[in-house]
Amino acid sequence: MTKKYFLLLLTSLISILNGYGQINSIPKDTIVSRFIKGDMIIINNWVLVGPHDFFDSIKLPGNSFKAKALITDSAILKYGYFGNRVRIYELSIPSIDTISYGYFIDAQILKYLNPEKQVFYFIDGAPCWKYSNAINLLVNKKIIEIQNLRADQSTAIWGEKDGKNGALIINTDKKPTTVIIFK
Repeated sequence: MTKKYFLLLLTSLISILNGYGQINSIPKDTIVSRFIKGDMIIINNWVLVGPHDFFDSIKLPGNSFKAKALITDSAILKYGYFGNRVRIYELSIPSIDTISYGYFIDAQILKYLNPEKQVFYFIDGAPCWKYSNAINLLVNKKIIEIQNLRADQSTAIWGEKDGKNGALIINTDKKPTTVIIFK
């Protein structure tokens, strides 16, 4: 680990512990407009991916949710690639489990995803070669387990063609009734 990276990591950890890793008290209108502009909204550890009129479909009284914007260093540590690409807002809504409208992805997967890096995805026993298809397979599913395999490990399992860039093995709480292969 280089000295510069270590200092950045140490500074970020200190700022998180001191509470400087977030900006609190963001109004609902700001959250909605930032989502429409492409910023990432995380509600109770679920990433909202659509639709854009999601907030119109739910009733949120003024003080029923807490919102915070993560500063870049904190967002990178927590969410990897996306923390450096978009502004990330975390919301806490007491009754998200009762909301049946919207498309969400379990936020714990963000640390492993990078749309610019082609990896092989193996989701609930089904192979998937494209990032966009992998996201579609993960919508509204709770992730049970994630294994991030290095290139040498994935090549040994799936061969040079599929495994050359590494692989993500993802198991969710919902197994598909049929296996759909996206290529």
